[in-house]
Amino acid sequence: MCKLVGYKKFKSKSGRECCVASVVTPYNQRSLDNGCVGSKVEDIFLPDSCMNLLQPSDIDCDLDLIYECSNGRAYLIDVQVI
Repeated sequence: MCKLVGYKKFKSKSGRECCVASVVTPYNQRSLDNGCVGSKVEDIFLPDSCMNLLQPSDIDCDLDLIYECSNGRAYLIDVQVI
């Protein structure tokens, strides 16, 4: 689970609609053991099915990111605002 701190909608150079969510997550124990302090911020490209999911009222809400594994890679397939 992570916290939504912002998002950006834009058109790519090819004209495709895109949405990038900025989320804050705590560091894992390995990162903490290696000297990381605080939390990390990640920009996550949302799948087409979630393009219009986020609203301004969702800022500071928790998100549940649902991934699917295929051929050894994880793909974001759904986002749920909690």
